[in-house]
Amino acid sequence: MQTTVLVDAPARLDGVNSGEFGLLLTNLIEAGATRLILDLVALDYLSSAGVRSLLMAQKAVEARRGKLALLGCRPPVREVLRLCGLEEIAPKFESIEAARLALRA
Repeated sequence: MQTTVLVDAPARLDGVNSGEFGLLLTNLIEAGATRLILDLVALDYLSSAGVRSLLMAQKAVEARRGKLALLGCRPPVREVLRLCGLEEIAPKFESIEAARLALRA
């Protein structure tokens, strides 16, 4: 059975908290979450450490043949992902319903 989990990101993903956030995602994936929706609505600041935690989660989910979706990705966050060459790290959605439908496919 494929489990979908919605995870709320903090307002900042930086060197202070990205390790903890990444560990949370890793633990969820190892516990069987093969479909993750990361709610980034509150995320205002994404550092390189935060990008690394997102990339590691995406790779871990992909290794288990799962899927990752980003919900409510704000323009500053999109810009950081673009600058890092990671615009396509995961599909981006503006509604939870659209994200859930895409992960089922």
